[in-house]
Amino acid sequence: MNYEQYGRSTASAQYFLQLAGYLGIPVIAWNADNSGLERRASQQSSLMLQLAPSLEHQTAAMLSILERYKWHQFSVVTSLIAGHDDFIQAVRERVSAMQVRYFFLAWAVTTHPVISIF
Repeated sequence: MNYEQYGRSTASAQYFLQLAGYLGIPVIAWNADNSGLERRASQQSSLMLQLAPSLEHQTAAMLSILERYKWHQFSVVTSLIAGHDDFIQAVRERVSAMQVRYFFLAWAVTTHPVISIF
């Protein structure tokens, strides 16, 4: 089997961000779910411009559609590409903050199925 599995701390992206920070080089990010460009609020740099909506904005839009049509049960299916955990966490946080009770399953597509029930 020939597949690649990336974690949250993809080494090359982390190295690049660290180097850019040391050198004061601005970073323009266009891919909101790129784990290498994930920045926590305490680590955010004024030299980073993200052109795509954040995971929080993406999940808010998706859940507003579900809420509009009163779909309170849904599943999330992801691969193991970098950022999949962040996406599931963003969905989990948005669901817990909403007034309506939701039920969802999160699936990560691997060689061995992984099921997380929230």
